[in-house]
Amino acid sequence: MTSLQSELEVAMARSTDDKTVTAEAVLSVLEKSNDAKERIDLLAFALTRRDAIERRPERAPEKGIDRERWDRLLRTHAELVRGHLKLAFSKANNVHEFAAMVTNMLEMFESREERVFAVAVVLFSQYVPFVELPKSRITMSTEKYNALLKSNNEFTEKIRFIVQVPFDDLVDEADRVLQVLDDCKDRDLRVALLAVYTGMTAKEMARGMIERAKERE
Repeated sequence: MTSLQSELEVAMARSTDDKTVTAEAVLSVLEKSNDAKERIDLLAFALTRRDAIERRPERAPEKGIDRERWDRLLRTHAELVRGHLKLAFSKANNVHEFAAMVTNMLEMFESREERVFAVAVVLFSQYVPFVELPKSRITMSTEKYNALLKSNNEFTEKIRFIVQVPFDDLVDEADRVLQVLDDCKDRDLRVALLAVYTGMTAKEMARGMIERAKERE
């Protein structure tokens, strides 16, 4: 571990309830390096180690971005940062490529406050801690996807029924889905059916959250 990596780990370990304080500390360490590759390596270290670093009782110096300025930046910059994050995740083959794309994004912003905001959004996004995944081996058009499901309707209906039935055991539900997929010999069809399952499950979860919110009103 390099001295700057150690410094970065200390900065991320300090206790704080304000994510912009951590983001500013991380940015301060990145700015200490004059080497572009080293800054990317440092950012990659932060992106993979965020949850693995043991928190320390010492409080971080309270700086960061106040609530009013944070809300303003959310309105003006959040969509841009999240858009770049999504693109970086889809294009990057590993954490260093991801970190390089994030670094390029940070350089777009003129003020340090904007860069602190961007680091905070990145560091506490769903993409972090970054995990390298296998690249997708399939490209499927909407037309092919719909045609596969229509011509294999018996499998599609089984997946839809599994989502609709209120299983008490998630393992039982997952096993039923796996059995349906195992019965399919075509890999493209298995991918399409799994897309149906994940899509319907996400919608059911969202519907449940909305219903619970209405019940609390």
